[in-house]
Amino acid sequence: MSQNINSEVFVSLLEALSSTDSAARSDADAKINTLKKHDLNGILRLTLNVMLTEPNDERRLQSIVLVRILLDLSKSGDTPKKTWNSVTTEVKALLKSSLLKSLESETQKSIRRNVCDTIADLCASSLEYNEWPELLTITIRLVENNNPVYKKSGLKLLGECFNYFVDELANHVDIVAQLIKSSLMNADASVRTEALCSISIAIESDLINLTSKLADTVPLILESLRQLLSSPDPTSRDELERSLAGIIMIVDNNAKILKQHIQLFFARMMELALGEGPAQNLDQELRCMALEALVTLPEKKPKMALSIPNFGIRMVNCLMTCMLDVQDEAYSEWLEKGEEMEDEQRLYDAGEEGLDRLGRALQNLDNCPLMDWVLSTASQYIQTPHWQHKFVGIMAISQTVEFLTDEEVEDRMPSIVKIMLEKLMDPDFRIRFAVCQTIGQIALDHQPYVQLNFYEEVLPSLITAFDDASPRVQSHALSAFVNFAEEVQKEHLLPFADVVVQRILLKINMHTNRQVREQAVTSIAVIAGVLEEHFIKYYNTIIPLMKEIIANCVKPEERTCRGKAIECISIIGMSIGKDVFLNDGIECMNALIQIMDQPTDPDDPVKDYVGEALGRFCTALGVNFVPFLPKIVPTLLRELTNCAKSVNEDEDMTLAMGLEGAGGLKTSMVDDLEMTLNLISNIVEELKDLYEEYIPSTAQAVLPLLTYVLTSDMKQRALSAMANMIEAKKMALDKRGGGREMLLDLVLNTMNTVLTDLEKSRKLDSMGTIPVDILSAEAGGLYKCLDCAGPGILNTNVLTVLSKKLLEIMETSSKIKAVYRKCREDKGLDQDEVLALEEDEEEEQTFRSSLLDLFAVIMKHHPEEFMVSCQGMCLAFATANLEKNVEDDVALALYLCDDMVEYLGQRVVSFWEKFLPHILKHVESRDANLRQSACYGVSQLAKIPEFSYLANEAATKLASAMRMKFPASAKNQQTANDNAVAALGDLIKYQGANLVDASNYLNLWLKSLPLKQDETEGRRVHKELMELVISKNPTILGPDNANLAQLAKIFISIYETDLSSEELNKQIIQLMKHLGQEFLKQLAPSLSKRLQMQLKIIAKLL
Repeated sequence: MSQNINSEVFVSLLEALSSTDSAARSDADAKINTLKKHDLNGILRLTLNVMLTEPNDERRLQSIVLVRILLDLSKSGDTPKKTWNSVTTEVKALLKSSLLKSLESETQKSIRRNVCDTIADLCASSLEYNEWPELLTITIRLVENNNPVYKKSGLKLLGECFNYFVDELANHVDIVAQLIKSSLMNADASVRTEALCSISIAIESDLINLTSKLADTVPLILESLRQLLSSPDPTSRDELERSLAGIIMIVDNNAKILKQHIQLFFARMMELALGEGPAQNLDQELRCMALEALVTLPEKKPKMALSIPNFGIRMVNCLMTCMLDVQDEAYSEWLEKGEEMEDEQRLYDAGEEGLDRLGRALQNLDNCPLMDWVLSTASQYIQTPHWQHKFVGIMAISQTVEFLTDEEVEDRMPSIVKIMLEKLMDPDFRIRFAVCQTIGQIALDHQPYVQLNFYEEVLPSLITAFDDASPRVQSHALSAFVNFAEEVQKEHLLPFADVVVQRILLKINMHTNRQVREQAVTSIAVIAGVLEEHFIKYYNTIIPLMKEIIANCVKPEERTCRGKAIECISIIGMSIGKDVFLNDGIECMNALIQIMDQPTDPDDPVKDYVGEALGRFCTALGVNFVPFLPKIVPTLLRELTNCAKSVNEDEDMTLAMGLEGAGGLKTSMVDDLEMTLNLISNIVEELKDLYEEYIPSTAQAVLPLLTYVLTSDMKQRALSAMANMIEAKKMALDKRGGGREMLLDLVLNTMNTVLTDLEKSRKLDSMGTIPVDILSAEAGGLYKCLDCAGPGILNTNVLTVLSKKLLEIMETSSKIKAVYRKCREDKGLDQDEVLALEEDEEEEQTFRSSLLDLFAVIMKHHPEEFMVSCQGMCLAFATANLEKNVEDDVALALYLCDDMVEYLGQRVVSFWEKFLPHILKHVESRDANLRQSACYGVSQLAKIPEFSYLANEAATKLASAMRMKFPASAKNQQTANDNAVAALGDLIKYQGANLVDASNYLNLWLKSLPLKQDETEGRRVHKELMELVISKNPTILGPDNANLAQLAKIFISIYETDLSSEELNKQIIQLMKHLGQEFLKQLAPSLSKRLQMQLKIIAKLL
């Protein structure tokens, strides 16, 4: 086709692409796409001719951009390579030579940069490594050229094509390093900047150890920054911006290069971020970039960062100083009304976000006093008379309070709450709304501790703030109430309910500030959720009001309030019960269906509220929700299918889809997909067999998602939906009978999809393509599916194939883990590199454990089939790993043995001699994982009568393990100790008659309670202990109830913690009532300060 178009006509097409006439643009675009489709080589020739010969700068720029489009260089996966392969050899040669000629002759900066970008993308996406052998020689020649124009192009190519050149450069590292160093000393600032950017890209993978050769360039880089700061050249600001962008990339890609000069680097970046010295006139955007470099450092190299003298306190001071920018007039609108400034990076925001990022970067490091730094600095700020200092001090606490450890919370929280409530009375509204935000954040981050200990002080203060003179404070007070009240106990909220509802209702009218009104509606929803049946007295007032909002709030600015009203009604429905809510619920569902049918803006908040509300309506209405399924399900499945479709490559991508690189998802679609999967899963879980009719179509929509490279959360949601459908179908079969073909298909299709994905991701050419946490999520999701399927589904043939595949994947994973272990032995690694490898190794261990869990679920539901098809393979795997010298491998084998004991029971007696000695041996191991797995094994073995001959040996070893001492910060050691305590309790329970010293073991067991770290074992052990107390077991209670005080302490300490359950909390209250006020009064002095506070909380409920 292109033969019929001459150069002049083609240039006219290019001109039309930038026409102000949309019809002309569309016509030109269609013609070029047609040419691309039918004659790619011809249109490439025409485009290259324009690039080299057209005198008009804009046309030449358009032509190089068009080359990128024609070659699909912006697309992901194999698309660019496939397009390149469709180009003839002659045109490929023409293309390469034309690009190089353009670099020789082109004078326009933007065109030269685009030519370099095109060459770099060709190398990265389309070319084989040996397909352009002359490119490196030409690149080096350009770098060596004294003309800055050519030198910059050479440096840009050297950096961006570095991985393409890497094999050829391996023997010339010193030469490359010297070229870059000399460029950093060039008189031309733009050359120095390009050299810096080249470094930032070249050191990312560091395949040829270039980083060590460039370590001495850091002072040169910093000197270049200094020169740019003092330069009067108007282009210096742009060069400084590019240089800072390059520095951020250096820190992000490979901060190891900074090690020798880290203190100097830190000092210079601090100077820039604070606008001090030569940087005193630096604008906000550049200061934010310097701050970005500073914050990225601890994220990438936390231990290197902490090696800088006083790094933590200096960093916190820097960030909070930047936050003081809030005093600028530009923030007044935001402070007063909450209106965000669009498309502008603010120094306050960068500082505030930096505190959060700093906390996340350092939170997993042992003995890191992050909150000491923050709270000491914040305290100084809050004590000053200046509003901006008080504001920043309070907001710094809000931003970092989540990083308080449990121990720090008990020590620090009373004073923090006291300060906040004092400052809630401050005359400056800015301080008051900052306090409200902080209270809300504290309530969110440290629930239910804060609610249990401070509800009497906090609730009245927030209720008073509802009527603050400032709408901004009112809004934040209501928001804080939402966060706080969500976890307040029903009995604690009830005394405040009437006054709270009365005051909030006054806020829900069209004359009230919009943000206040929205938060008021959410507050009503929270009250309903907490009060449950006690909300009935407000029902007839609230429901009509919410209906009115849904009907009337239709303007764009009112849509959030409408959505919140929908949310409120759905929560009321769940709380109040179907008997009261049924008619209103059906009416509201009909309204929601109408809303779903209406065309909406993609950013309409009502859509999200409707999606979440549907799940609650389903719970509230139960069987009465079923008539709405014919309308809802097709809509949800369309949404699911649409979300999964590929979108244009120039859109904002957040997820890659498919191992082959089949496209992507828009950011907005990610949220939609997450919401839709959640909703489908919740509806199926709630309706179970009532959803049977829709299972085939739903599974057909969900299953393809499992082949996409989603996030771990997405994988879990998709597999959770499949598991719920499997459970629903099984329940339908159990109730109504019928063929099991579909159930088997659901299970096998899910299993095969996941296994194929796991196998593919562990092949050499795909290694690292999928993060291992996603693989763990897949294995965990498959576990749930197989667990929901239950017994009688999988035969021995399927189980044999499944076991072989799992063990093969396990073997590959073990090899990967061994590589990490080997890498850690490299003496050249710094502490952060070792830490990163340890984290990678830990994630791989988690993945291996998730694979073993699949064997556990097989044993659980198919014990006989397992003995026939899997037992031999699993036992061989276990015994082989038990003999290894690698602790993680031994622990893994022990876990597998534990599962065999737990789920196969007495079937293991015939072969347990192969692993019993190893379990008993490692009960006293100093390694936490080994000891935990061994102790858990003893817990399971104790239930088997044949274990009696080893009961005393096991008890002696457990007692020894329980006496081991470890630092309180070693949580994994505490978990192992918990398992030892639990195992001793099981030995006493099941083998007590065979224990020589049972009474002493019982005393040791009671003294070691409660469990402190292992939540699953904790809830089990504490529940069983309560059952013994309720049954008045004389052994547990002791002679004349001598153990009652100790038992009371145990239950007081676990009340309303993760080591208890809702049922157990109720039983604890009943036990305390039974013990009586006098007993508790006498007990109180013997309790620790923390337990005395716990007892006060309990006493208020007696």
